[in-house]
Amino acid sequence: MRILKPGDTGYEQETGGFNLAVTHRPDVVVPAESAEDVIAAIRHATDAGLPIAIMSTGHGPGLPADGGLLVTTRRMGNVTIDAAARTARVQAGARWGDVIRPASAYGLAPLSGSSPGVGVIGYTVGGGIGLMSRAYGFAADRVRGLEIVTADGRLRHVSAVHEPDLFWALRGGKVTMGVITSMTFDLLPHAHVFGGSLIYPGDSAREVFTAYLDWTRGLPEATTTSVALLRPPGAPPVVAVRVVHAGAGGERVVAPMRAAAPILADTLADMPYRDTHTVYNDPEGPLPSWGRGVLLDDVDADAVLAAADQSLTVVEIRHLGGAMAREAGNVGNAVGGREAAYSLSVHAVCAPEAIKAGDALMEVAGPRPAQVNLLGLTGDALREQLRVAWRPEVIRRLAEIRRAYDPSGVFRFGYPVEE
Repeated sequence: MRILKPGDTGYEQETGGFNLAVTHRPDVVVPAESAEDVIAAIRHATDAGLPIAIMSTGHGPGLPADGGLLVTTRRMGNVTIDAAARTARVQAGARWGDVIRPASAYGLAPLSGSSPGVGVIGYTVGGGIGLMSRAYGFAADRVRGLEIVTADGRLRHVSAVHEPDLFWALRGGKVTMGVITSMTFDLLPHAHVFGGSLIYPGDSAREVFTAYLDWTRGLPEATTTSVALLRPPGAPPVVAVRVVHAGAGGERVVAPMRAAAPILADTLADMPYRDTHTVYNDPEGPLPSWGRGVLLDDVDADAVLAAADQSLTVVEIRHLGGAMAREAGNVGNAVGGREAAYSLSVHAVCAPEAIKAGDALMEVAGPRPAQVNLLGLTGDALREQLRVAWRPEVIRRLAEIRRAYDPSGVFRFGYPVEE
């Protein structure tokens, strides 16, 4: 086990994440390369009385790790595809692009999100709303098993049979209950999808948003979509409708949106799943960013656009429902907000005026459940959002499980779910 402290060569690089607006200043950093390193790091921290934070890779974490011991797992990036079983096993530092590329060689695809640079495990423990989620559910619904090192320094193999309470909590609970070192999940038989985007001029936002909401009310479950008002730096605003259709008849499905307003660009076509990063073209970063998201039963397009301040880079509505509304198998999991029909999210370059504008836009939605992979808050405001992120009985169960596996609160960084 290698240890870095402030001032050591490599400390600054090791503590740097995707979001340049968040600064991590731990007392000790352990760059883990194996589950054995993670075990040693946790035992070292508990012997020294240090709280533990975790940084894997991708777009997190969004909360600062100040003091304590930080375990980084970005070097644990192995991915194994079992084509016969249609599964992937990934280590803690794997990103979606690391899975999509080898899976596509077998005509398989994961329930990945819009960016191939997002970390697989961090995305999944928050539920994971993906490119085909209306057809197949949350990414957390497809997890078969995990390996996790808990506060007692034990490596546990967790599944629906072995430690089912922990298995339930880790899939959608978001709360840190240990360091997940690997995860095994289903792959889907999709070598190709019908996907891409429609780009409209920014001054047609109201027209497009209204047409989009009407359109989504009749979409089949095979179609997962979003609409966004985009303000790229140094360019005119545009509206983008993003589509991934995991079935036949894609051209017929998207016809109403092609007729909704004049189109600047149309990339909708049959595509290999390995090319689905082009649907959203998310920035590769790193960059100083801020975002928030809430879940909604319905959307008032006029109210959202009226509150969409010029400082906000992205204002997006995603269509949920379909398979996401159904519980996962017989054992279920901790994913919240299954009843939501849409999500509303905002993203901006991190600056006080943008954060104020984003919070104001969220107020349009009222006290709605948070999108737990996009909280964008700290302190008491974060606690308030977490209180409505899950049903009360789910919060109670999460808190009980956390106390059982981390009675001393060793993993006190991250999201504080409290009864």
